[in-house]
Formats: sequence, C-alpha cells, structure tokens
Amino acid sequence: MRFVVAIWVLLSCSWAYAGEPDRAVLVQIDEKLDQQQLDQATLKSLVSQLEGMTGQYADSVSVWLRLGLVQARMGKYELAFNSVANGLGVKADDPHLLALRGMVRWRQGKPIEAGRDFEAVLKVKPKHPVANVFKAYRAIMGQDYKAAIVFARSALVGNPRDLNAYSLMAFAHYKMGNLDMARLISKSSMEIADTNADIFNVLGIIATANDRLGSAGNHYRKATTLDDEHIAAQLNLGSFALSVNDFENALRHFDAVQSVDPNHVWMLLSRGVALRGLGRLDEAASIYQRVIELQPDNLEARYNLCILKQEHSNDVEAGLRWCREMQSMVGPKHPKARELRNRIEGMKLKIEMAKEPAPTPEDKPDDNEEDGDASETPE
Repeated sequence: MRFVVAIWVLLSCSWAYAGEPDRAVLVQIDEKLDQQQLDQATLKSLVSQLEGMTGQYADSVSVWLRLGLVQARMGKYELAFNSVANGLGVKADDPHLLALRGMVRWRQGKPIEAGRDFEAVLKVKPKHPVANVFKAYRAIMGQDYKAAIVFARSALVGNPRDLNAYSLMAFAHYKMGNLDMARLISKSSMEIADTNADIFNVLGIIATANDRLGSAGNHYRKATTLDDEHIAAQLNLGSFALSVNDFENALRHFDAVQSVDPNHVWMLLSRGVALRGLGRLDEAASIYQRVIELQPDNLEARYNLCILKQEHSNDVEAGLRWCREMQSMVGPKHPKARELRNRIEGMKLKIEMAKEPAPTPEDKPDDNEEDGDASETPE
C-alpha cells in the first residue's frame, strides 16, 4: 500500500504566526492541493509561487509547510526535507512540519527516523491523522490488524476525509476475514473521492477472495490507471496474467514494478516465471540467482532454478544441485519435501544412465543368427 501525505496537514494548520501571507492566498493554494491528482505543470507552478513567497515570508511556517508538501508530492524529497528544516527553524515543535518530515523520511527508506518524528507528533496531537496512519501501516506490517483498525480510527477522528486511513482499515478487516466490512469501508470512502488507488486495490483483493475475478481485474486496472507505480495492483494484474499463461502481459506489469522497486523479491520471482514461459531461460535463471543474492535463504528461487534446469534447460546436473541445496534447507515435513525427493531420485537415475557406456558392435547379437535359430525345426 502506498503511504501519502493528505491535504489535511495544510487545512488544519492555523495562521496564528506573525508575518503570514494573506489567508485567501493560502486557501487558493490549499484548494489546488486538495485534488488527489495534480499534473506536473500545476505542481511546478505551485512551487514557483511558494518559493517566491519565502522571500517575503521567510518566517512563515505555513509557507514552508506547503512548499515542502508540494515538493514531496513531486518526489523531490531532499528539497522537501530542506523546506521542512526551514519551517522547523521558525517553530521547532510544529506537529504538522514534524509529520511531513516523518513522511519524507519514510519515503526515503528511513523508518526508524520517521517513527521518532511521528511519536513526537502524537505526544502533542494524539489524533494526528498522518501519524496515526503511519502507526496503522506499521501495525499491518506486523500483522496486528486489530491495532491497525484502532490507529486508522484515530486518524479519521483527526481528519474524517483521510483516504489512507480508510484503505488501511479496509485492508485490516480483509486480513481478519471481514470481507463485507472491508468492502463497505472501501465503498464509503468513495463518497469522499474515488481517486485513491489503494482503495481500488483493496476492492480488487476482496473481489478475488469472492471469486469475482472479472470485477477484481477491473479494480486493479483502475488502481494502476490512477497510479501506474502502484506496486500491489501491478503485481496482482501480473499474477492474473500468469494464471492464464499470458506471459507477455505479465512481464509488462512486472516491469512496471521493477521500474519502481528493482529489488522487490516477489516481483523478481514472478518475472522469472514470465521469462521462463517466454523461453528466455538464461534471463530467468539470472533473476532467480539475483533473488538468492538479495535473500540467501530464499527457497522459492532455488525451487524455480531446479525446475528451470531440469524441465526446461535439460541441464540435469544443475537441476540436481539446486534441488539438493533446497532439500538441505527444509525438513521432511516441508510441503515440497516429497516432490524434491522424487525429483532428486529421478535426476540421479538419469545421470547414471547417461554415464553407462553405449553397447559396442561386439556386444550386439547377430540378427541373422537369431533368425536362423528361431526358424530351425527340432528333429
């Protein structure tokens, strides 16, 4: 799921600081930022406007906050971090700036530092939406779905329009088996806006669980239309394509994920399957070996290398090596233990048979002699 900053950060910010620009100007900026989808031209225009305002209102927390938010939405996290730092130089404990800094750090792959910022925010504002959304997300990652629902509810108390909170709550209910509740929450969020890719992805996985595959595919496609970098939806569509052996389309979705997260292990494994289906065996093998470099204990990559070498490349010795390696890493109760044992025995037998010398001409019986013996009539 994608974790984004919502416009509530701006709308809930007071203008009590000295040296603030006209409130009407800030409201106009907020109205633009309240849109879920903004093109790059609009974002660049907002950046130019806000950068111009920093010269006149260098001590305006509101201006630095908005500038940082626009930069974050453009993916320019270093610039956003600098804008936040300038704002914190004016008011070091501003919860909205701290929340934005936490968000930027999260996007930069610094979850520990992000967590510290969000904890600081919650000490001042326990119902702060972005901080509670972060807590809900972390709870889901830890499979504590009840806690995730509690945090998502707190986020909605702080901002009833927070679509991130809706999507996380719906996903938590889905993981707990409450499919009807998950669908109801997702649909309810669309009364606010139907432009959140996470919501459509959640609706897709709910439809998949209910065997409504056509509807699921439509939801996933809608999610990728709204956000072509939505990893979960692209992976789900890729898995759909693999299930019907549509390897070209599957590869297209996995390539979309690779452009965002080149080391995504599930994507790499699935991409390897698609390449194998297209007959690009060397590329598939390289991808599985890449997974092992990233995760030395990964069993799925070894299993796929075993299958690839044994069944597709006719490299039985390499297949035997990978199967044995996987067998040494799993116990006899592993779901694939029997299959591995059978494969290993089959490959060993094939290798032994290949090593047996071919019969020489001297070893072959004389066909004519045999025929003569057979035709003789006993006296």
